Amino acid sequence: MSDTKSTAVGNNSLIVKSNYLVNARYSYTPLEMKIVYLMARQIKPGDDAFQTYHLNIREFQRDCNLSGNSLHEYMVKVIKRLMGKVIEVRDENNNVELFPLVTYSKHRSQEGTIALTFVPQMQPHLLDLKERFTSFYDANVLALNSQYSMRIYELLKQYETIGKRKITVERLRHILMLEDKYESYNLFKRKVIEKARKDLDKHCDIGFTYQEFKTGRKITSIEFKIHKRRVKADTPKIEDQGEYTIEAALYDMGITKAQIKKYLQDEKRDEKQLWDLIAETKRRYEKGSVQNPTAYLVRLIENDANVKPKFVKKEVEKKVNATKAAQEKSSQENNLKRQEQLVEKLQDAFQKVRKQYLKDTIEEFTEQDWKDFEVMISDSKYATFARKIKKNGVLNRKAAANSVLMTFFLDNKIQPEHKHFVDWAYRQHGYQLEKQGDAYRIVGSQQRLF
Repeated sequence: MSDTKSTAVGNNSLIVKSNYLVNARYSYTPLEMKIVYLMARQIKPGDDAFQTYHLNIREFQRDCNLSGNSLHEYMVKVIKRLMGKVIEVRDENNNVELFPLVTYSKHRSQEGTIALTFVPQMQPHLLDLKERFTSFYDANVLALNSQYSMRIYELLKQYETIGKRKITVERLRHILMLEDKYESYNLFKRKVIEKARKDLDKHCDIGFTYQEFKTGRKITSIEFKIHKRRVKADTPKIEDQGEYTIEAALYDMGITKAQIKKYLQDEKRDEKQLWDLIAETKRRYEKGSVQNPTAYLVRLIENDANVKPKFVKKEVEKKVNATKAAQEKSSQENNLKRQEQLVEKLQDAFQKVRKQYLKDTIEEFTEQDWKDFEVMISDSKYATFARKIKKNGVLNRKAAANSVLMTFFLDNKIQPEHKHFVDWAYRQHGYQLEKQGDAYRIVGSQQRLF
């Protein structure tokens, strides 16, 4: 069973989750996540109890980009595994709920369907939510193939109206259940944060940039800056991409493709009037007198309202200037992106080299080395970790070799990882690297191919 890439998934059904559920602690595979999404999108506004939700196997295969045979038997195993996993939901008073999400399933092989039921404890988090909820369209998450990208999308979508979200690295790891995986921050950043940034930019209605904050020399928190974007697969066709058209302006305001077609093609609305209504809606939203700009704009258009053309020229000029500025920077950004991709390939290749180097170093340990290691871990600050690698007070060397404590010990014994990486990149591939914070940039090359 394998995944295939696609951006045209989902049917633009709205999924609504409580913020407690968005911030819950759990770890599902991407496929398990998509099963929950496909169940949640069947919930209707006003439902006061869960129904039995049905997944059509072939539709599921399409929506989740699956290929392969024996899908029915495969799904039996996936859902069985899903039903055995527990989610941890914590409220503002630190009360904790623990429960599985799915409590029942029935696989009808002849019909090619699966019947599924949510556990009743999920009702406050999915049904008839009036406050403290996050909503998004299913196409955004079904297009993703990383559980961490899905989770980060939800965590940022919750703060979309605020425009930013700051979270500690420790809390983000806790939510994603990554305390014992990708232990170095650089690896966590590359495999989780950067992966999510690229995935959201490619598939979702929001994207992000981020800023890292340190306590001492350690990065301890991240501030995500959230920006709204159009998904290419859903963007109305625009003849001249260099011009900010009325189609693009309406789409940016949240108007659907069907509505845009209705206003421009079926009803042939006057474009100048539409520009005026957009500007008026933005003006009132910024003033605070409009809470839902999309609904307000639709009401103005449907009522054929006439407003004074305030700020229309200013709005258009702002968009045009922004487009020009983006075009001017595109060449530089493309160069930086190619450099980042090359450094990322180097880092991926180096991880295998570094792993083998550490393994060889440990295998060559003398008895004195092991004694020095035991002296180090006798420090009280390492007590929690030390207990995991000792049994009845005796050091388990095999467990110790794979522990975080060994990482600390080797940091003082062998060449630091960042220096090792820089030396290796130059010796093996001819690239001269310079470390900038937690990242690297290429400052020279012997023109050798990677």
